[in-house]
Amino acid sequence: MTSQDRAASSAPRRPMTHHKFPSSGFEIIDLSVKVEEEALPLYNSRLFYPVRIGEVLGNRYQVVAKLGYGTTSTMWLCHDLLYASILTRRPVLTVVFSRSHRYVTLKVHVNALTSNRELDVYQYLKGVESDHPGREMIRMLENPFKLQGPYGMHDVFVLPPLGLSLRAFQEMMPSQVFARPIVVIALQRVLAALDFLHGPANLTHTDVHAGNLLIGIDDESQLAEFEEAELARPSSRKIPVNGNWRGIIPIPKKRTLDSLVTSLEEGKDRDEFLDLVQGFLRWLPEERLNSYEAFSHPWVSGS
Repeated sequence: MTSQDRAASSAPRRPMTHHKFPSSGFEIIDLSVKVEEEALPLYNSRLFYPVRIGEVLGNRYQVVAKLGYGTTSTMWLCHDLLYASILTRRPVLTVVFSRSHRYVTLKVHVNALTSNRELDVYQYLKGVESDHPGREMIRMLENPFKLQGPYGMHDVFVLPPLGLSLRAFQEMMPSQVFARPIVVIALQRVLAALDFLHGPANLTHTDVHAGNLLIGIDDESQLAEFEEAELARPSSRKIPVNGNWRGIIPIPKKRTLDSLVTSLEEGKDRDEFLDLVQGFLRWLPEERLNSYEAFSHPWVSGS
């Protein structure tokens, strides 16, 4: 390394310059059209913070794109403008505390939460000391902060960015059916995470479903491409949806678990898969497979 290289590497990094996102050129949806969280039952616009793409929240995080929404929050991909630039200066030593990633996910909660149980759980998990491998499968909270909105205060969670949910990934599969190796890998990771929660952490997750299981990201170039697409082709500020009521979904009269398994051929592999699923579907909790038993099941472990 040359002296110039050393000087460049030791020079303090300045905060990233926030990007200027287009303020025109996108489709404008009529305000009377209810979209996304607006179409949810009991939606109240005064409860949600009106996040805008390009806005800087908490004097640090610039909103890049919307990732999702729910009944009590919205999710946003953001730049951390202070990435690798928080400096603590001393007379002799300058220490640079750098973040491990450039992008973050912000979860902006509604302002009606009198007590945020999710925040309590995140903070509790942060204090659980354990070398259980399942701990690495759980996204941990990095930095919560408060955000003043027009109608109240909002809790905001700063989280590492993740990829597609298993549900979204499944919809991309042929016939919306995962290949066996994908199912096994997903089960191994989910069961490891649950075993950590049920064991060292002594917690119970009450909302495990494919929409809450997200795929990790090793290469943030995917996120950069997402941002570049937003800059080049701004998304509409609302997405039209068909709000027509579909009516009551009929309950199938003749359907068994066995009849639903159509992607596995008759034989040992199919029998073991059915045995695994049946172990999850026991009515009595004490008769169900726990996370360790499921992880050790022949269909998951391959033993």
